Amino acid sequence: MRKIIIILCCVLVFTGCCAAPQQNTVTDTEVPSGTEEILPDLSGIEMPDEIPQELTETDLRIMRSIVKVQAGDLYGSGVIYDADEESVLILTAGHVLDQNTGEILVTFPDDTQARAALRAIAVNSDLAFLRVDKKELDPDGEYPTVATDRERFDQLEVYEDVWMYGGDNTKPIYAFVVNPWIYVEDFEQYMLLLQGLPEPGMSGGGAFTEDGVFLGILCGADEEGKVAVVPYSIIESERAGLDNP
Repeated sequence: MRKIIIILCCVLVFTGCCAAPQQNTVTDTEVPSGTEEILPDLSGIEMPDEIPQELTETDLRIMRSIVKVQAGDLYGSGVIYDADEESVLILTAGHVLDQNTGEILVTFPDDTQARAALRAIAVNSDLAFLRVDKKELDPDGEYPTVATDRERFDQLEVYEDVWMYGGDNTKPIYAFVVNPWIYVEDFEQYMLLLQGLPEPGMSGGGAFTEDGVFLGILCGADEEGKVAVVPYSIIESERAGLDNP
């Protein structure tokens, strides 16, 4: 069994990666994992503390689709997944809403803050859908949706470079693919597993390919830097159920 240090609502762990300024409790616990024996050998790979980088056009486009989500004392991130003439559909991690008291606030990259309505929380994955009425947004604002490509997602390979967006970060954080499809017992679902160094507040943010294709929603990470992501394939399935109940 892998030992996970859980810093409640402060550090990304497989039980969640929200940040809440009022709590900073550290707890040691034993958490079983079904990922140990089938992961690739990462012993010879070291994650850099920081990768020097300049923001690209792809980065800037993606960052315009990343929002902050606050529910109660917890905050996390979200992505603009879809939009129509009346509203914007936001994806976030389900556990970001664990302290939802009825008011969910979404802050967009242009600092516009709007109330969101909860469309649905997925039953079988750590995923939630939020709706923001465009009447609450700047009529001249731009709120682009993330770029999706099922064929590109299906081609994802082990060790492929990935970038994570969310939280208060002004730049994306590097990661790479450990396993594109693996059962993670902590979340009781199949997920995309990355290796990276995420930061507090990134729950509900997004993982993207080098060329800016959306891969899934960030949910949590263990002390070794294994990052669990709700994959795009599951998101599409949940979205289909949302549109066709």
